[in-house]
Amino acid sequence: MGETSVKKSAVAFVEKPETRETALKVKDFLEKRGRPCLLLSLTEKNFDIDFSGFSLVVTLGGDGTVLFAARRCASMGIPVFPVNFGKFGFIAGIPRNDWERLLSDYLEGRADISKRLMLEVKVVRDGVEIFSSSGLNDCVIGCAGISKIVALEVSMGKISLGEYRADGIIIATPTGSTAYSAAAGGPIVDPGLDAFVVNPVCAFSLSSRPLVIPSCEDIRIRIPSGQASELVLTVDGQEALTLQADDRVLVKQYGFKAQIISYTKEVFYDALKNKLSWSGSWEITEGSRKKG
Repeated sequence: MGETSVKKSAVAFVEKPETRETALKVKDFLEKRGRPCLLLSLTEKNFDIDFSGFSLVVTLGGDGTVLFAARRCASMGIPVFPVNFGKFGFIAGIPRNDWERLLSDYLEGRADISKRLMLEVKVVRDGVEIFSSSGLNDCVIGCAGISKIVALEVSMGKISLGEYRADGIIIATPTGSTAYSAAAGGPIVDPGLDAFVVNPVCAFSLSSRPLVIPSCEDIRIRIPSGQASELVLTVDGQEALTLQADDRVLVKQYGFKAQIISYTKEVFYDALKNKLSWSGSWEITEGSRKKG
């Protein structure tokens, strides 16, 4: 078999004793099945890892580890196998005690792969593009320091949505709709839909509400002058840029989708019930309330 036809895998893990132990087991598991495997310990110093040349990336960590890998793997069509070692594990949906069975399913062609919409973010300053990134969850514009009301001019394509006065604004994908946007009162969107949530954070108006728009629409945000605080743009909570007056932020659908292994629609709704406590209904009986 030629070297170019060998399917290589990478195991990216947050450096902890339990994740390193599992990483070694995953490496042994894959190599016994003829797939060379490289271990990549994630630290602040090597968060710019290049996954080109791999056909599979296994992540051992929380949702943040999946976000990191998805941004780097999507454009190369590399699927991500997300084993949960975090506290919440909404995107990292594979239990740490069940990875071997599910990884076998994937290698034998029986696993589900969820293709997730991603967003692309660009910032133009004085006519020059100074920032470009992609995200699986969201991009957020808000204050860099003490929270103060910001003003943002927002449009959808050629349609002006007006000036938002709020603590900030979140542009979320369906995947990101269960994260910061949900905490800020936004709707939860089925991951199979191609849509964005435009969600002002604590808007200074009772009429400002989250908006769900088709992902084919571009979202444009201009930073007016006279802000009370320095503004910062973040993508997936992991990449950041300080904004200046008259900067133009463009958010649109990314040209590639993240591929998340063993994440079915049933898993998504089970996570809503079990991890967001949507696990029952309330019945009124004899003046008291009990959970059904």
